[in-house]
Amino acid sequence: MKTVSFLMGMILLLPGCASTPTWELEHLVVAEASGLHTWQLLRYDNFKDNGGFARYYVPSGEKEMKSWSELITVGFLSGNKISITAYLEANENRMKVRCPGTRHQVIESDTHNVYYTDTYPRCEGRESQSEISRFIQGNDGIHSVSYTVKGRELTTGEKEKWLTILRNSFIAKGEKHEKVR
Repeated sequence: MKTVSFLMGMILLLPGCASTPTWELEHLVVAEASGLHTWQLLRYDNFKDNGGFARYYVPSGEKEMKSWSELITVGFLSGNKISITAYLEANENRMKVRCPGTRHQVIESDTHNVYYTDTYPRCEGRESQSEISRFIQGNDGIHSVSYTVKGRELTTGEKEKWLTILRNSFIAKGEKHEKVR
């Protein structure tokens, strides 16, 4: 299976570091079926308070965060200070306070993974959104990948397709992308 990989390590975020990746850090390998290699990175947020980051990808041709139609988000929260279930619960509670009417549904979970959907109503000047996501507990922190649509709910077919993509994505280490989880 061909894959598209994205390094999820802080070494590449430090100014002045070498341009060659250090593959010994955990990184998320997103299943090729996502088509992520054809999408463009629109925004990159570095969370200095927790050593994490989020990368926001949009279909080729979309130029602004406020006008995207589909979004793939790849994220990382450094460290193992919180479990994925506690992190998911905190995230869910935060969104329900920010956007009353938010619907959250866990599809499946185990010790290291949570697959879930969120549907956000129109709020705070934003259009409604619907997403399917996965949190993965790695050795170096929590990894996440999400597919989101704006202005409508995900169809059953989109949920099935993206659940397969999320299941086929994995955490790896090393230049050969050896699966860790």
